[in-house]
Amino acid sequence: MLWSSELSVMHRSGVCLTGLRFDDPLATSVRAYVSVEGALSETVVYLRYRPDGASSWVSTLNQTTGSGTTTVTFDITGLTPSTKYEVEASLNAEFSLNDSTIRGFFTTDVGSDPEGPDGGYDPDRPGDGSPVKILRIEPGVTPVTLELGDEAVLWVDVYGRQDILDNTLADREPSAGRPSFVWSTSGQGSFEEADINPEWSNSLPDDREVLFIAPTVMGTFRIEANLPSASDCLPQQSDETAEEAAARCMAVFMVRVKRESGPDVGSEPPANPEGTIPSVITTDSSDTFDVVTPEDGGTTSANGAFVDVGQGAVSNGEYIGIRITPIGPASNYGKTWQPYTLVGTEYEASVVNADGALIPSYT
Repeated sequence: MLWSSELSVMHRSGVCLTGLRFDDPLATSVRAYVSVEGALSETVVYLRYRPDGASSWVSTLNQTTGSGTTTVTFDITGLTPSTKYEVEASLNAEFSLNDSTIRGFFTTDVGSDPEGPDGGYDPDRPGDGSPVKILRIEPGVTPVTLELGDEAVLWVDVYGRQDILDNTLADREPSAGRPSFVWSTSGQGSFEEADINPEWSNSLPDDREVLFIAPTVMGTFRIEANLPSASDCLPQQSDETAEEAAARCMAVFMVRVKRESGPDVGSEPPANPEGTIPSVITTDSSDTFDVVTPEDGGTTSANGAFVDVGQGAVSNGEYIGIRITPIGPASNYGKTWQPYTLVGTEYEASVVNADGALIPSYT
């Protein structure tokens, strides 16, 4: 990671520092925010900084708070591009660890012109690097359920170097280095321009927002938005694998397309089809499915997990078979940029009609 915080909070006269964070660093400057709890009138907050690993501090800044102040802002300037800095904030000019001193790190951007577009990045200057500030992207909405041929706006949310939501990193003019998003979905459905951003009108279907037009077949479809260029997304870090780095720069949407809703049947009671209804349906591969009927519903289970279908869920005049099968341990490792991993067992749910033929999607 490009920054971290080591927090040691000790109360002095009821005052303590509880957090240190940074805006996305520019080439030669950064804004730092120190969170204060229980500030009194004339409480002094000190901040000092130096290149990581240096033996001496570049400078020490200080600000006096008012009573009830919760955040103190420092503008750190005169920095060197592409350099990692160590920062300490304290309630004591000696920065004693016993007096609410906290520490953080940031890395300045590339470039050398603080007046250039995007804080030091000039796309017309030969040899100047790209302002790589995007840490990860996430789907703005998922899952999504549509009917055949429906339309839905899909978008990605963008997180900056400090892992803070900052969609302005993508909503820039092309001349200021707008990143390129590539949308794809296994040949099903199509994408069109979606103009929902208040600042910039999208001109290509690979912007941060797109209009997805559902296909005319039912099913669940995986849609990806990628940041394919190394100049758009932070490259692999020392504490992650190549797969984890690629997952950071990809947002996955799950879109379920179902058949059109039927007419409102009002108070029409559930009605089973005529004739004998079996208790199970056996397929050609000898798999058995528990039967679900309009009047009685039905249930199926496996290893303690179950699916319970209520009365009236199946259309009148038909019955279906349902089955769930354990397929292995559940895990989202490498699939999402989240601080947790799923545990337990993953199951597959299947539905067949009365003849034992698989139904890809059933509403």
